[in-house]
Amino acid sequence: MPKNQLCKSLNCKSISNEKGYATFSFIDGTIVTFYLEKIKNQFNFILLDKFNMIEIYMKNNEDNGIKEMYQNLSNYQNDYRTISLFSTHFDGVVLGFHEYLQFLFIRNFVKRNIIKMIPLNYFPSSLSLSNEERFIAVGTKEGLFLFFTRGEENYNSCFN
Repeated sequence: MPKNQLCKSLNCKSISNEKGYATFSFIDGTIVTFYLEKIKNQFNFILLDKFNMIEIYMKNNEDNGIKEMYQNLSNYQNDYRTISLFSTHFDGVVLGFHEYLQFLFIRNFVKRNIIKMIPLNYFPSSLSLSNEERFIAVGTKEGLFLFFTRGEENYNSCFN
């Protein structure tokens, strides 16, 4: 878990009296995914995945001007949120964003890899998924709603 960071978002999937999954999202861009299991009236938390969207973005971006801009913004990261949601259609997948990165991240927390980084060109502030996940809606700080449609039965297909 990130040290001295506030958890700003919690999302759960398949929670029952015996087991379930949970993601904790932190202000520094970290998303942590746990498997919860109840044994003898106590819950055990098993860490499945931990990744930081800002670190991944910095590794994938070679433009030093953009890196410097995001490093300067990181001084104000306590004012920003990280949001994550479990996929409603695919097992082992979580979607998330950090408010000062203009990307939607789709990650397989079982394989611990990024499936897609979808450029948004706006700063995200909210995320919603349709039941079959054919549509993904992203609200932005600029007051816009972005809608993405999934073309096929996997996330490696294109989004419109």
